Amino acid sequence: MIINRIKKMDPLCVVQGDPARTGLTATAYLDSSSLVGAARAMLDEGYHLEDVSALHVREGFLISYFFGHTQTSGRIALRALTPNEAPNVPSITSVYPGADWHEREANDFYGIRFEGHPNPVRLLLPSDMDTYPLRKEEPARASIRALFSCAPETVIMKREGFTLFDPEPESTGEEPRADRIGDAISKD
Repeated sequence: MIINRIKKMDPLCVVQGDPARTGLTATAYLDSSSLVGAARAMLDEGYHLEDVSALHVREGFLISYFFGHTQTSGRIALRALTPNEAPNVPSITSVYPGADWHEREANDFYGIRFEGHPNPVRLLLPSDMDTYPLRKEEPARASIRALFSCAPETVIMKREGFTLFDPEPESTGEEPRADRIGDAISKD
């Protein structure tokens, strides 16, 4: 079953999806360093890449990779968070060449750098443009918790240090940040 395969991708968290509501069977939150290996595992399981998208959220930039399968119902999402200060993740074009335009589009609109991309030039916007139209200012960014809240019973597994879906801390009211998640994970 794909859930067991996802667990072997070294995810930070796996959430059971509601296919009737979202079309997703499961979502895996990964450290960005695991993206290429996870994409390769999806290819090995016969999944095709449907889409790559990004969101500018309070914690940083959330990149989502959506995979479908011709023989198995239900889609799988792999998500990785990269910080506002240095938004970069590895490119998966070596595994899925079709990611080329998706990654270039995310770079155009958000300024996310896809390390190892074979042709990192602008796709839709002028090459001399020095702004990223879909970046949001701090007050306009929603938290991942608010956008993708999940019931505790839908969390299939969660590594210690992954705090994106934990209840908001009462003492400080702070949202988890990408840099703090990475710090917590590296101590495991």
